[in-house]
Amino acid sequence: MSFAACAVSLAVVASAVGGVPAVAAEGRAYEMVSPPDKSGNTIDPRLTIQSTEGGDAVAYSASGAFAGAATSINGGYYIARRSDQGWSVDPIDAPQGNRDVQIATPSLFLSDDLSWTVQFSTRALLPGAVEGGGNLYRRDNLTGARQLIASAGDKTLASELVPVSTRRLLGATGDLSHFAFMTTQQLHPDATPVTLNAYEVVDGSLRLINRADDGSVDPGGGELGSYSTDTRDSRPISADGRRVFFGAPYSAGDAAPLYMRLDGARTIPLSLSQRRGDDPAIPHQATFNGASADGSVVYFTSSDFLTDDDSGGLYRLDIETGQLTHVTPLRGDPGDFSAVIYKVLYVTRDGSTVFFVSPNNLAGAATSGPPNLYAYRDGELDYVGAFAGGPEAGGGPTIALSPNGRFLVFGSAGSFTGYDNTHPECRANLYFGNPDGTCTEVFLYDAWRKVVTCPSCAVENPAENRNSDLLPQLSSISGHVSRAVLDDGRVFYTSGEKLVPDDVNGRRDVYQWQDGTNTLISTGRSREDSLFAEASADGRDVFFLTSERLVGQDVDDEADLYDARQGGGLLSQNPVVPAARGCEGDGCQGTALPAPVLPTVGSLGLSGSGNETSSTLPRARRRGRVRASAKRAVRGTVFTLTVKTTSKGRIAVSGKYLRSARKVASKSSAYRLRVRLNDEGIGTLRRRGRLTVNAKVRFTSDVSQASTVVVRVTMARRR
Repeated sequence: MSFAACAVSLAVVASAVGGVPAVAAEGRAYEMVSPPDKSGNTIDPRLTIQSTEGGDAVAYSASGAFAGAATSINGGYYIARRSDQGWSVDPIDAPQGNRDVQIATPSLFLSDDLSWTVQFSTRALLPGAVEGGGNLYRRDNLTGARQLIASAGDKTLASELVPVSTRRLLGATGDLSHFAFMTTQQLHPDATPVTLNAYEVVDGSLRLINRADDGSVDPGGGELGSYSTDTRDSRPISADGRRVFFGAPYSAGDAAPLYMRLDGARTIPLSLSQRRGDDPAIPHQATFNGASADGSVVYFTSSDFLTDDDSGGLYRLDIETGQLTHVTPLRGDPGDFSAVIYKVLYVTRDGSTVFFVSPNNLAGAATSGPPNLYAYRDGELDYVGAFAGGPEAGGGPTIALSPNGRFLVFGSAGSFTGYDNTHPECRANLYFGNPDGTCTEVFLYDAWRKVVTCPSCAVENPAENRNSDLLPQLSSISGHVSRAVLDDGRVFYTSGEKLVPDDVNGRRDVYQWQDGTNTLISTGRSREDSLFAEASADGRDVFFLTSERLVGQDVDDEADLYDARQGGGLLSQNPVVPAARGCEGDGCQGTALPAPVLPTVGSLGLSGSGNETSSTLPRARRRGRVRASAKRAVRGTVFTLTVKTTSKGRIAVSGKYLRSARKVASKSSAYRLRVRLNDEGIGTLRRRGRLTVNAKVRFTSDVSQASTVVVRVTMARRR
């Protein structure tokens, strides 16, 4: 079995010897996330695989239907959730055409915690929907209940929102209470018919975005900020939903200024010139490239000259102060008349840093011509290196940014460190622009230290050079990009190189790199490729695709989604082998397969595998009990949680808008933790005046199973 059409092979048919669970490195154990019975289907590596920050739930796509899902010619989406009994499976797609057949993958956007989905259907699943038409729904993934958002009389709405083709549902807040999309269907009486208009949905209510500040509607329609950009996670909607960036469609004319819609009530022009002699009230053409999470900083490109010492290109606008900064001044190379931007790759959440690709000589040792990678941070421009290939090069789909914006990890056939990345077995790759004989490698750029390293380079054994990359999927929903790099600089990637002695299969395997040391995540023994898919925010969970049978319940040779989980392992996935017929006495009891073992060290570095020790999983433990309480309403940015435990252990508090808090419980007692808002929470509280947060309190102990409670607190701005 192989995915030749995807240019990705996933036919891993090696099995754990005798059905015994395979051994994972670095204190990890393998858990099978996809179900054993997939009706002959396989997990699709091409589409979004998205986990929650904590790693206890993950969404994935399959090549066909199973677990009671509607049959699909294009696969469908599922959400798996972990419990002590194993990983559940929930088909989330809406039925299409009839109750047995769906025409496309209808899920368009997932909330950060995977509890909500925006999806379309040609079925009238609720009153007010149009049977056989285009219906947009918001689904509660915990209850299965749907809410009708909009309906159109034909299927155009559905076809325009198919994520693989048009990407017209482009922005959302993390909880999906506020999202935006584009369509030519007239869904609002003020919208211009048969014209591309931009809409936003706020708590279930639909409103038109492309309005002037006086409330009038632009007859040329509207286009959401990220429709014409390659920027990943460009944030056309701010985290609190108050700010939406949009412009006029390119089809409406050459001039397409950039605007911000504020609170659904005001429209503010952003692409204004600050050049002496220009009219400061006339907006200029611009393309949105990304914004900070709070929407206070926006990056855009323009061929117009908007500052005095200018050559066009990329600009940074601080909306609060009005300061416009030209990011791409030229250095006078012959033939460089105006700045050209091939791609803007990422804008950090705080807006301080932008990563982009340009053929111009803008900084450092760059030369004019190749696709040069630059990082602009806090007013300084740094030349990182040059990608291989032409204008379409620049990391392909394999590029990711750590949440704190410090680390950019990317795949390239260009040698950013001077390493000789050639080998006759490496083949040309469309996304990287490399010729035969040049291998792609994984590079890590530290924007704070301005240093590039190569996790995948086999420095001590260059004969092992093979292609390496990050992400298997061409992200198709949510704009989500897998967490291939974490805030501490850890990198997860796929490589065909033998980077540790235990990698003996000569195939692609999944690695973790940290502080110069590579560790295997997959076994290194499968007969075909394994692929990195996703990781939790703290790296405890690393999800990957393999056809190798790593637990006892895996009985087929189809590609499955696995979790290499630190401290993990599920006894339920390793069933007892039935006794043979005709047995007597103790011989009739059957044989229990051992639980996955958890070595403390494994496959580290090129110097050897180290001294491995192993232990089996502990016996099933009783669930620990934890209680937590706090004042329901407080003023300010800090509140106090009182947590009562039944034994000694560890208390961890987390949640959206909150800084993480931890405390060690030395015995069964009551403990007080001060919980503070994070920067995003403080900004949201300042703007709204009131903010409700959900504090997730998790208690873990060596003598009991983990227990979790959620405490809701409403915080008000101080007078």
